[in-house]
Amino acid sequence: ATLKVVPAHNLLEQTIVLTRDEAKNQLNTLLKRHKHVRYMWIPYEDAVVVVTNDDENDLPLLGPGTEVSDGKGGKKKIASVDDVTPKFSRNEQLAPLRNMLRNLLKAK
Repeated sequence: ATLKVVPAHNLLEQTIVLTRDEAKNQLNTLLKRHKHVRYMWIPYEDAVVVVTNDDENDLPLLGPGTEVSDGKGGKKKIASVDDVTPKFSRNEQLAPLRNMLRNLLKAK
């Protein structure tokens, strides 16, 4: 077997909980729509944790398998463009960590 190297990329992980019947019914759709899918059955419960991972630049945001029950008879989207659009710039995201490191270095 030969390993293939791909450029570094970010993945968006989504976690949902489905009933066993929902997990069975959505199996083919989820496998077709997502790059990586992981199922974890909760023993003695009617619950399956489904974890998907997709390249953040190639998200399956539309169509079957991208909505789940909201628990109130309606549907909710697993992810939307707003969910993956950063609210802060990279510099703003890293500012608290940089400040903490500066303070730690000053303390030495």
